[in-house]
Amino acid sequence: MTHPNVLLLVWDSARLDYAAEHAPNLSSLAERNLFFKNAVAPATWSLPSHVSLFTGEYPHEHGVHRFNHTVSRLPLVEHLKRDGYDCYGVSGNGFASPRIGFDVSFDEFYDTRNSLLYDSGLSVRYVAKSLQEEGNSLPMVAAKTLYRALGHDKPYKSLRNFLNVATSHLGSNYEFLQQLPVSGFKQSTSYDSESNTARITNVIESHSEADDPFFIFANYMDCHRPYDPPSDLQRKHVGEVVDDDELTRLDEEVADPWQFVERVEGGDGIDEEDLRTIRRLYAGEVESVDRHLGRILSALESNGLRENTLVVITADHAENLGNVDAMGRRRIGHEGSVSDDLVRVPLVIGHPDLDGECVEEYVSIKDLCGLLTDGRGELLRSGGDRYGPLSPSDGVVLSEYPVVGGEELYEKYPDVPTESLADRVSEHSVVAYRGDWRVVLDSTGEEWAWHRGDERPLSDAPSTAVDACRDALAELQGNVSEDELSDEEIEQLEALGYM
Repeated sequence: MTHPNVLLLVWDSARLDYAAEHAPNLSSLAERNLFFKNAVAPATWSLPSHVSLFTGEYPHEHGVHRFNHTVSRLPLVEHLKRDGYDCYGVSGNGFASPRIGFDVSFDEFYDTRNSLLYDSGLSVRYVAKSLQEEGNSLPMVAAKTLYRALGHDKPYKSLRNFLNVATSHLGSNYEFLQQLPVSGFKQSTSYDSESNTARITNVIESHSEADDPFFIFANYMDCHRPYDPPSDLQRKHVGEVVDDDELTRLDEEVADPWQFVERVEGGDGIDEEDLRTIRRLYAGEVESVDRHLGRILSALESNGLRENTLVVITADHAENLGNVDAMGRRRIGHEGSVSDDLVRVPLVIGHPDLDGECVEEYVSIKDLCGLLTDGRGELLRSGGDRYGPLSPSDGVVLSEYPVVGGEELYEKYPDVPTESLADRVSEHSVVAYRGDWRVVLDSTGEEWAWHRGDERPLSDAPSTAVDACRDALAELQGNVSEDELSDEEIEQLEALGYM
């Protein structure tokens, strides 16, 4: 069975420990399939990590790791299309979206940050993009898209989708329209996980009788701040429903990575009860995204596709939640850090042909690219015993925090120590795992090594791990770009909480 359907779900910002404790559907899948206990994200934020996942390369190799970098090709999708797969992308993350070229090669890509009003209506953005690529003028694109909307089997919903996209497009090109009391002209980057799941289940249902296999990639942003799980999960984890004003205060004053650093290093301190509330809200978000996994697995089952679908659940990176890391730094979010909490992520691979096994070996999720292209047949034939592309040839697994820019932070957070902001703006960091060893080097010359959690001299660490860190740092330092961010890019980053 070399051509099973492939479902790749990325739970953005999901921690390994919280997923193990608060995701019952994932835990059930892990018990009966392959659970990788020591999976490591190739980078500590979304853009470089997603590009690694789809290229099989570390950030220092593919070079896409600044806020204004874009994607030109995705080898994973290209390979699967050559194998006859219909390829679909569904994402609520701006760093895995058409804005940075992430829709390249996919047959259809749905950016659920700016959801259509009706998922069952015409996918207006996709149709318009296809028409534009065919060389049609903008008026002709609009006319042909409107014609298709009116001829759709859901014409009312398709027309509403058309009007929604049209007004949004006008608002983005004519700023004065955004001042009018018409919500359609205002730019929104809201995210709704329901739209993700609706799109995925629509694809599953449409392939229940199809001859060609499907590949679905989906990014779920539930675990990414702001943390605001459904009301019933707030009651379960927090003990009450947190009102909107309090959620906003927690997000802006505590969960904001640089506000947090400013409070910790500026002497104001952190209210530990606030931190406990944030952690409980985060736990609720993990359980929330797990519910969507349960619904997707049920959709596969009810459409007769579960027996021939390879299901992969992982994360692009995890999340710091205010703990002190091994280097003595206290962080929240995923800025300026290569902590163990941030780089170790859940990884579960499920299929009826796989045996239940907990894999102790360190692996990188970047190598899912090779597993899903060249290794999926051998993986299934062996019952999960042979996952070769995931096993590092030299035993070393890296995670990288490349310079991402954002010099504007120095002005925005004048009370944050410059050396702390430099962790994000101008200093690279790389962590290497090999066996019981963990090594961290950064571009300022700082270096650490631990063996089974105990700090040791770097000279005691395996040379393969140290050399891998040094080589990656050298490549990152040679790849630095000084391109400035546009006002629009800054606005989008602020909406995502990066600035």
